[in-house]
Amino acid sequence: MPSITHGDGKLFYTDEGKGDCLILLHGFCETHRMWDDWKLKLLEVKLRLICIDLPGFGDSSCTAQTIEEYARAVEAVVVDAKLSKAVLVGHSMGGYVSLAIAEQRPAWLQGFGLFHSHPFADSAEKKEARDRSIEFVERNGHLHYVKQLVPNFFAPERAGSYRHQQDRLILFASRGPAAGVIHA
Repeated sequence: MPSITHGDGKLFYTDEGKGDCLILLHGFCETHRMWDDWKLKLLEVKLRLICIDLPGFGDSSCTAQTIEEYARAVEAVVVDAKLSKAVLVGHSMGGYVSLAIAEQRPAWLQGFGLFHSHPFADSAEKKEARDRSIEFVERNGHLHYVKQLVPNFFAPERAGSYRHQQDRLILFASRGPAAGVIHA
């Protein structure tokens, strides 16, 4: 997996295939592995596929604390991969990063998509919940937080059918530093 130095740390990403470039950004408490089940289908259509471990997740160092800083990290990968244009798809928090890039560098994008994401600011309730989550992680560690969080990624009526996927996401999310969860 390629890595680059960014800020005071490292950014890891995968770079596979040939053709027009599609960059996939994972969501909160996920890694580039979130896209594993999609990769084969996407590579079959002759795409260059880049999947990034955003700062603080997966194998990337925790070097970002704002969406704009995550966007600059993605831009660093774009420069390293020598891209002039790409389509960008962001899942959840990765969608917020995609929006920041679309705002900061619109000429660079061939297109972008939001996957289980939206362009709206968080409500006061969501901000309060985020503050409570930070306190929980600081008090109990991120593993306990991730174990509670990940099952909520699945529709309740189908969650039992996806236990293996939940366990896999918990494993990948728990490998990163607690600071990654807190900063995101």
